[in-house]
Amino acid sequence: MISIDRTNLRIVFMGTSDFASVILRSLSLAGYNISCVYTKSSTGGRGKRNPLLSNVRITADEMDLEVRSPLQFDNCDVEFIKSIKPDFIVVAAYGLLLPANILNIPSICCLNVHASLLPKWRGANPIQRAIMSGDKTTGVCIMKVVEALDAGPIFCKKSVEIGDRLTTKTLSDKLAHIGADLLVSSIPRIASEGYQPTPQEEHFTYASKISENESWILWSQKAAIVDCQIRALSPDPGAWFMFKGERIKVLDSIIEHLSPCELCAVPGTVLDNNLLVSCKDSLSQGVGVRLLKLQRSGKLELKAKNFLNGYKIIRSDILI
Repeated sequence: MISIDRTNLRIVFMGTSDFASVILRSLSLAGYNISCVYTKSSTGGRGKRNPLLSNVRITADEMDLEVRSPLQFDNCDVEFIKSIKPDFIVVAAYGLLLPANILNIPSICCLNVHASLLPKWRGANPIQRAIMSGDKTTGVCIMKVVEALDAGPIFCKKSVEIGDRLTTKTLSDKLAHIGADLLVSSIPRIASEGYQPTPQEEHFTYASKISENESWILWSQKAAIVDCQIRALSPDPGAWFMFKGERIKVLDSIIEHLSPCELCAVPGTVLDNNLLVSCKDSLSQGVGVRLLKLQRSGKLELKAKNFLNGYKIIRSDILI
């Protein structure tokens, strides 16, 4: 059995999203010594001038941890991290690439908690891409960080079923807790120097940034593709359609079989008064997409029933 005093392992944590905040909290609760937290800063509001606190910043403040938010790493950051003498740098959904002079600082290594089964879906949007592509499984890898993006060797991984009801938000929450458990249990083995990572396979896929065009729902696609698109882009940036000149986001959906009276040849046609919409394969396969959660610009997201109480979309309307 490996015996490592977790309080003696100095860790610099780098992350930004809610996914990362779960990892940070789990490390702290497991007794690891978090010497400092780095998180990406952002702004919002009118003119994007107001500073916004990341989920990691909020979690770090709750735990009274030192936090830094550089726009990019400079010599001051390098010297500061060196002064900590970290055993590990742990990265999770951070948003900034680490240069070589940062990667080489830890006495043991720099680790990344990545939400895919590498080498599939390297990059910043692995969860969205997995759902949008209709993947049946995904997972989490604990990998050694190298200069090339998400190309480092893998210490351990765990796969999970995606299913047909998970959105990016719900899948991210699930993977964050799995990743946290993997990281907490693997650090002592990595620190013992007897646990070597496995190089990735040569061929990989890249999880590119979601473009504006990819957010627009094309009802002329198959129902399964539309449903995956909606769930992949929920909650952000949100898949959307146009109705009466207004852009409306859809944040949840489900595929349903149609009755004979609901079959319609025109994709985008509303088939009942509860937001069942026809797609490319509604006639051939007898399926459509039921919209379950929607959001108008500047408004709160609402379940379909509540949305329809204040916004009229009825049978035979056309969504574009």
